Amino acid sequence: MEIMPSLRPAGWTTEREMGKRGLYAATVQVLADILNET
Repeated sequence: MEIMPSLRPAGWTTEREMGKRGLYAATVQVLADILNET
């Protein structure tokens, strides 16, 4: 389990982290849309 991004020093973000964060955000958005459809 990785350390939560909020616990990391401000501005310490790699492109890979941004990519994972974007993928996570997209997944959450899709799940939210599915729940809203129900």
